[in-house]
Amino acid sequence: MPRKIIMFLWRLSHNTLPVRLNLKRRGIDLDTICPMCNRLDEDGGHAFLKCKFAKALWREAKQEHVRGLLLSCTDAKQSVETLLSLENATSMFCICLMWNLWNARNAVNNGDRCPSAAAIVSSTAIQVTEFSEHLHIPSCSVIAPNERWSKPPEDFLKINIDGSFLKNNSTGGWGFCVRDASGDVVGAGMGQIHFLSDALHAESIACLKAIEFATEVGFGLIIIETDSTVLATALLSNELDTARIGILFREAKFLLFTSFIEFKVHVCKRACNSVAHVLATHGAHMSQGGTMYWHDAVPDIVSSVVASDLAASASVC
Repeated sequence: MPRKIIMFLWRLSHNTLPVRLNLKRRGIDLDTICPMCNRLDEDGGHAFLKCKFAKALWREAKQEHVRGLLLSCTDAKQSVETLLSLENATSMFCICLMWNLWNARNAVNNGDRCPSAAAIVSSTAIQVTEFSEHLHIPSCSVIAPNERWSKPPEDFLKINIDGSFLKNNSTGGWGFCVRDASGDVVGAGMGQIHFLSDALHAESIACLKAIEFATEVGFGLIIIETDSTVLATALLSNELDTARIGILFREAKFLLFTSFIEFKVHVCKRACNSVAHVLATHGAHMSQGGTMYWHDAVPDIVSSVVASDLAASASVC
């Protein structure tokens, strides 16, 4: 975990977080009522476990049993020891949940609006996915760019994605094509996008559209293939999470890690991504917000390109 969360956990175990009763004990004259519920004095136990909002958060996260375990602890140190004794995924999630609750409390304490319990749980799930992705590196990789389109391994589906950006009016399109180990198309889609900032923005939306389609259909083993090395880096690391469109990268990673048995990310040359490129180009010229999907069919506008890819793949074999 990031050092800021480790430090938070250390301060929690030593009961040195600046909750209002702790500040009062240090001689600071202030109102000790909890800023979240405005009902009872705020100490560590109240802020994280007994506050009305904290209870709602633990329920929303479906971790009420963990809250019960922590309530039975005699002091802060024992509470942290209990957290660290849980199964790894549960421990990490609950620690991040408490960290995000503390951030929400600080925001309210500073006069800002409190996020909803559902929003905090959602952001916590994304954080845990990001922190855990290093444990899953064998299931995803960036490989050297392919010179031509190739069939995916048996049981995998390859999803080629691409985005189109029209700088003159900040619009564009997205497109994707899903093919199996035989090279047959099992799904495709395209659509129009407006209010784009750049080409990477279009690429990231194309990626999300493809992942959402694969999730809805129920694919299990997938390969995402893109001609954007920047997008591939964003999907397999945290390097671009703080970028202007970082929220799109985080959402894509969350869906990849939670929706599929296994996924891989391949980088390919533009020549290998022709089908997705044609779809994205056509999508850019659809009516505003227009979309189109195909299931188990080859879109007419790319049938010749699909056939060319299949022939090239067969010649390699």
